[in-house]
Amino acid sequence: MNSLKRILNWLTFHKKSNRKIVKHMVFEIPYDDKKTTDILVPNIQNKRFKISKWFVSVGDFIEKGQIICELESDSITLEFESLAQGKLVYITKSKENLMADKLICKIE
Repeated sequence: MNSLKRILNWLTFHKKSNRKIVKHMVFEIPYDDKKTTDILVPNIQNKRFKISKWFVSVGDFIEKGQIICELESDSITLEFESLAQGKLVYITKSKENLMADKLICKIE
């Protein structure tokens, strides 16, 4: 059943848009830590998440509400929207296990 959910999620995602998946070589650019907003992993039933896909790159200008990455756990996959607007200056490496309230990215 879990495989069927993943297939349906994949089909739904690919039917919605033609977002490009970004592969990263740069995870951070110089920034002023006092001016950044930390974007954290949401607490959803105390699940561990992995960032399975990034849809933005470091240095991109991000709008509030823009889909920035896809978070995946053992039972759910969700697209994560930016909660702030600004320049993306830091991202967490994909495939790291992240608990609730851990850093996803920083926006300046």
